[in-house]
Amino acid sequence: RVEPAVTSFFRFAINSTMGLAGVLDVASEMGMDRYKQDFGLTLGRWGVPTGPYFVLPILGPSTIR
Repeated sequence: RVEPAVTSFFRFAINSTMGLAGVLDVASEMGMDRYKQDFGLTLGRWGVPTGPYFVLPILGPSTIR
């Protein structure tokens, strides 16, 4: 999935420089798509199990992955 990676990199670069260090989302105004991915999806793709379920008082429910 090269295209989402390249788009995410350019979104980061644009928002970091022209978006006041990421405060403003300038890339969306320029028409760049936003891909919602996280490292847990990457680990799932590689077959890593979710692990135990736990609840942190401030962060809420989660798994180790």
